[in-house]
This record gives sequence, structure tokens and C-alpha cells, in this order.
Amino acid sequence: MIERNRFLVFFILGFCLGFLPFLNSELTTAEEVEIEPLFYISVLAPNTSPARNQWATMMVEQWPKAGIGIDVFDHTSWSQISPRSWGYPGPYPIPTYMEGGYDVLFVGWGWGLESIRIF
Repeated sequence: MIERNRFLVFFILGFCLGFLPFLNSELTTAEEVEIEPLFYISVLAPNTSPARNQWATMMVEQWPKAGIGIDVFDHTSWSQISPRSWGYPGPYPIPTYMEGGYDVLFVGWGWGLESIRIF
């Protein structure tokens, strides 16, 4: 008798947790809501790495959903980025994009597979 009750409890619990959410699927859909940006940023991404380009593009597409507006998204070469970042002559801080600076810079650091050594 106890085994039968235990089986019945697990069966009902499994039914409720496994099947009932599918009956409620129309009520749980998310709506796309336009969010007003709280601030705007300028993004620089070097065009030397396909993976970095994909990450930068994905982030630029997702930030507006979090309320961060994208003012400028610039895929460019390191020769254009260096004077605006590491090669900036000063005075610091680095200025805004309109004054020759940037807000966000995507930089990747990868060693590649040839650096992984198994001893």
C-alpha cells in the first residue's frame, strides 16, 4: 500500500512538472519591448580577427536591448586604432570618439593551439 501511494505521488508530481508547463506555453511568451537608451557609446573593433568581429557585432546588437545605445560602431585596422588608444600622446584620459577617442575597444588575446603543450 505504501509503495502504491509513493508511486502515485511521484506520478502526479512528474505529470505536473513535466506536462503542465506545455499547456501554459502561450502565457509565457516574452514580448519585444523597445527600451529607451540611458546613454550612448562608441565602439571600436579591429578587423583582423573573424572571431573578434563576430563577438563585437553580437555585443553591439545586444546592448540596445539592455538600454545602452550605440552611437558609432567602427570596424577598422590597428593602424587606425593605435593612435586612439595605446599610442595616444596625452593628456589623459583618452577623449570621446568625436574628439578622436573611443568608449569601448574589443581586444582579444589568444595563444592558439600550437601553444598548448602536453608533456
